[in-house]
Amino acid sequence: MHVRAYQPMKGETQMKYLLILATLFLGAVLLANFAHDPAAADALQASSRSAEDYFKQGLNLYQQGDLERAIRAYDLAIRSLTQPVDGAESIRVIDPGAAPYYYNRGVAHYDRRNWEGALADFSEALRLNPRYLLAWIKRGNIRLNLGEDEEAIADFTEALRVDPRSVLAWNNRGLARHNIGEMAAAVADYTRALDLDAKQPLVFNNRGSAKHDQGNWVGALRDYDQAIALDPRLAAAWNNRGVSRRALDDLAGAIADYTEAIRLKPGMSIAYRNRSAALKEMGRDEEARQDFVRSIGPADAPASMLEPPADDGRKKSPDSFGRD
Repeated sequence: MHVRAYQPMKGETQMKYLLILATLFLGAVLLANFAHDPAAADALQASSRSAEDYFKQGLNLYQQGDLERAIRAYDLAIRSLTQPVDGAESIRVIDPGAAPYYYNRGVAHYDRRNWEGALADFSEALRLNPRYLLAWIKRGNIRLNLGEDEEAIADFTEALRVDPRSVLAWNNRGLARHNIGEMAAAVADYTRALDLDAKQPLVFNNRGSAKHDQGNWVGALRDYDQAIALDPRLAAAWNNRGVSRRALDDLAGAIADYTEAIRLKPGMSIAYRNRSAALKEMGRDEEARQDFVRSIGPADAPASMLEPPADDGRKKSPDSFGRD
C-alpha cells in the first residue's frame, strides 16, 4: 500500500492562510481585551485552576490591598467547590474545608464596610465549621459596628466556648457589655483578657473607660497609665486619661493629656472638645473658643475593638490582632 501525499485543490492553500491570519488576529484582540479587563482575565484561567489556586490568589491580592480582585478570586474558589442542590440553579458548598474561603471573602467585604456581604460570608463559614473562632469574633465585630450589642455578646460568647483563652473575644464582649451599661461585667471581661495577656494597651484603655464610667476615676487613671506605658502613641489613652484627671479636678494635668492626644492625632476632634471645656473651666475663654472651633467635625472612631487577621487556612485558631 502506497502512502500518498495530500495535494490541496486549487485555491485551498490560500484559504488556509487566510484562516490562520484571522485566528491570530482574533487571539490578539482577545488578549488586548483581557489586558484591560481583569474579570475576563480571571475567567480565561478558570478552566485550568483549582479552588486552592484561587484561594491563594485571593490571599495575595488581599495582602496587596486589592480587595475587589481578592473578592473575585474567592468567588472563583467557592464556585469550584459548589454543587447543585434542589434544582440546577441552587448551589451550596458542602466541604467544611471551604470555611476559610468564605471567612476570607468576608474579611475583604468587611474592610470595604460591606456589612451585609461580610455577615453572610461569616455566617456561611460558621455553617460549615461551627468551631471557627475567627468567624465568631468577626461576625460579633460587625454587630458591634451595627449597634447590635446583644447579638454581638452572643457571638463573642460562642467564640469563648470554642476558645476560652481568646483575648479578642474577652475584650470585644467587654465592649458590647459596656455599650449596654453592664459596667461590672465589662470590667470583668477586660480583666480576663488582661489575665491572659497583660501587654495589650487597648484592653487597658477599654477597662479604664469602664472604670471611669463606674466612677472609679483613680482606678481608671491606673489603667490609662498602663496603656500609655505599653503604647505611648495611643492617642485615645491620652485623651481618656485627661477625662479622668479633669474628673479629679486636675485641670492642668487634663489639658496636658489632651494636648498630647492632639499632637499624636491632630484631627482628633474629641480631644479638642475636651481641652476646650477644661480651658473654659480655668477661665481661659479665648483659647477655649479656638479649641471649640477646631473640634467641629465628624466624631472620632474609637480605637477599642480588636480585629482578627485573614486566615491562610494553615492555622486553626490564630488569636493575633491589630488595632481597628
